[in-house]
Amino acid sequence: MTEASKNTRRVRFEFSAGGVVMGPEGVLLIRVKDLTSRVLWTFPKGKIEERESSREAALREVREETGCRCGIIRPLGSTRYLYRDRENLTVIKKVRWYLMHPLDTKPDPEPGVISSEWKSLSEARSLLEYSSDSLLLEKAVSSQ
Repeated sequence: MTEASKNTRRVRFEFSAGGVVMGPEGVLLIRVKDLTSRVLWTFPKGKIEERESSREAALREVREETGCRCGIIRPLGSTRYLYRDRENLTVIKKVRWYLMHPLDTKPDPEPGVISSEWKSLSEARSLLEYSSDSLLLEKAVSSQ
């Protein structure tokens, strides 16, 4: 087996969905650890389960990760990126994003999420570390 064929077997595709929740309190962010245990702020998202639409997955993941029930305002498009998982597999991930409004506003995150908090727009802009999150926030702000 060639090295190239070994590498192609080490790729996994993932499909996720998430939400940018904006309300009177600001922008809802979650604080989590990434795969390298670095703590950072980002938007709630997660894998689309079997027989689940991306809209359903986005609403479920936002509810699970933040504790807030939300409604979808409109789609925000998708992002794609690569990363290496803990088994050293290359993961090609596509995330469908939705602009959401809160139906309740008391964040209560699930275990695994360090915190879920409302941040002002300026705070959110300074806290987001991934460039894709920053671009997504600006897209959400401009589409309101």
